[in-house]
Amino acid sequence: MIRTDAEISAAVDAELHPGDARSAVYRQGIINVLRFRIQGVKIPCSYRLETVEADAYFSGNERGHVLWRKLREGRPRLTG
Repeated sequence: MIRTDAEISAAVDAELHPGDARSAVYRQGIINVLRFRIQGVKIPCSYRLETVEADAYFSGNERGHVLWRKLREGRPRLTG
């Protein structure tokens, strides 16, 4: 099972296939959810609500929860 920040980052890289036009903010949203689920680290939000950055971050959070379920179920990491 994934435990370290490096392993979390690698899982996100595997989920986001090359050419996936996702922002760094979106990616950070995924990482923060996995850090919460795996390490118990509180999910921060450094973005003002109703901004493009907040939307990207929260979309990444959603994908992070989906990726967490895939990892827990042992399913292959599918993109999308």
